[in-house]
Amino acid sequence: MVGRCDRPPPQLIWFPAMESAPVHPALRPGPWPPRPMLDTPEAREALSCPLCGYSLCGLSAAQDPVCPECGYRIDWQELLRAGQYKHRYLFEHHPRDNFWSFLGTFFAGLRPARFWSSLNAGHQIRPRRLLIYWAAVSVIAVMSGFGGRLLVAAGWLAWERRAVPAPRGSPPPMPFLEEVWQRVGWTDLEVALNLIGFAWPWLTVGALLIFQSSMRRLRVRPGHLVRCVVYSGDIFVWAGILTLALASTASVGTDPWARAHRAALAAFAFIAAATWKLGTAYRRYLHSERPWATILSIQVVVILALAAALSLATPQFGELFLTRDNKMIWD
Repeated sequence: MVGRCDRPPPQLIWFPAMESAPVHPALRPGPWPPRPMLDTPEAREALSCPLCGYSLCGLSAAQDPVCPECGYRIDWQELLRAGQYKHRYLFEHHPRDNFWSFLGTFFAGLRPARFWSSLNAGHQIRPRRLLIYWAAVSVIAVMSGFGGRLLVAAGWLAWERRAVPAPRGSPPPMPFLEEVWQRVGWTDLEVALNLIGFAWPWLTVGALLIFQSSMRRLRVRPGHLVRCVVYSGDIFVWAGILTLALASTASVGTDPWARAHRAALAAFAFIAAATWKLGTAYRRYLHSERPWATILSIQVVVILALAAALSLATPQFGELFLTRDNKMIWD
């Protein structure tokens, strides 16, 4: 037993100043610091492990202890700070500043190491806000990808053709929307490849939950996994923006074979980028012992599941492995 006199004296630690990066005024927490951070043995013993919920009572005197249940490495100051203060710009913690917190979270995620280092597992998880964030990401992806190609690229070409006076005796033009849709020329395979961004996060969450049974951390709360996957999957927004850029600079009615291969290559590239972000989250946020081995194993399962679903959903999936001469790509 540790005597009362052996405990470290109570300390009041002031919250450190924010970094010099510019922040929108709506995201600043007001006069700095609003109050000191309380770091006492009693405050430490009242905490529980942020991953599995195991009580940390009796570990207050230990420096950087490890949770006996799940192996999470505890940083007392970071855990106390996360419990007493909300994150500076995270979308979950700023419901009154949706626009600026969304932009702050999205663009900060482009630097995964810095983003996940600023986020502690002790920060409160708000599932409803996570779903709202993913819904906003999905809308942007749809409007920039499907909607952008349909309305911007094909619509602009159809409008330019109609702006030129038709010669006398020519047949009347088809309805505008019908002409736009004909110019787009979606194929089932291309639509399925563009929908991978919507399926990837939830397939990854399902595989992670199944994979938990073979890991040491059996009681990690699913909310942490959802948080990691949602903030890693927002990279698929750039897939829609890339689709819009390609459709705006090139002819919309290109070869369907070439378009399908381009969509497959883009889907694989964005899965690789999301995997990199997710591995960084496992390493810096969940403090996993073997983050990259875990995430790469999960992504193999996800890619195999996507390939099986695509082969069942569209018979054109096999054409991705063929050249223009109907020969295998590796021949």
